[in-house]
Amino acid sequence: MTNNLELRSFDATHYDEAYAQAEALFKDGGKAPFMEGGYYSDIPNEPLHFYLDSELVATATLLFMGDGAELYKLYVHPNARGLGVGRAAAAASIDYLFATYDLEDVSVSILGNSAEFWFNIVETYGDRARYAYSHCYFVKPGDTARNQYPMAFAT
Repeated sequence: MTNNLELRSFDATHYDEAYAQAEALFKDGGKAPFMEGGYYSDIPNEPLHFYLDSELVATATLLFMGDGAELYKLYVHPNARGLGVGRAAAAASIDYLFATYDLEDVSVSILGNSAEFWFNIVETYGDRARYAYSHCYFVKPGDTARNQYPMAFAT
């Protein structure tokens, strides 16, 4: 089912519209989180949307800091859960960041009951990723997590 997942990025002039669409998706799914743009308006950011058969089913929020980025929020509408959309959207977001920007790493803060989900994502990136309690880190192609985070591997 996720073979048809389409990632859409936006130029900066359409961010407000993209965030408004994301907020509508949250509310339709029974969530009403704080307004995206207002929370981190001082941090460079970018929205991503994911579509199945022309229907918005997931969103991601990317934050940029220094030579890295954070996959800050990944949301999948309840009607699209259990289909692999979350895993496909997470990987597509991480891959998009490295393909589009000159980044050293991408981090994810692990909240709530998403630890197993992110552990499985880290596993697919092999030596380019590191799972550490409450965070996971992904490094650019051609590098290794051990090289970027040697202290995380110290015994």
